[in-house]
Amino acid sequence: MQSDNKGERAVVKELRNLRKGLKDHSKYFTALPMFVGGMLRGAGIIVGATLLVLLGGTLLGLLGLLPGLEDIVATILDAFERARLQ
Repeated sequence: MQSDNKGERAVVKELRNLRKGLKDHSKYFTALPMFVGGMLRGAGIIVGATLLVLLGGTLLGLLGLLPGLEDIVATILDAFERARLQ
């Protein structure tokens, strides 16, 4: 009987610790931190994809494997140049 009681106490203690831990983390799951994090992740994806197309297109164009990517690279570089001039 007492071993069941000790087990229940241990479970209750673990649940209390879990609730306390969740309260500590709840501040990270409000609207503003989630919005800012989403914006940064989205910007990172766009920058990463652009760099991948630029570098991959240049390398594959130099090797002659996919010459069509050179047009995309030229378009992206032209857009960067126009944005810098404004």
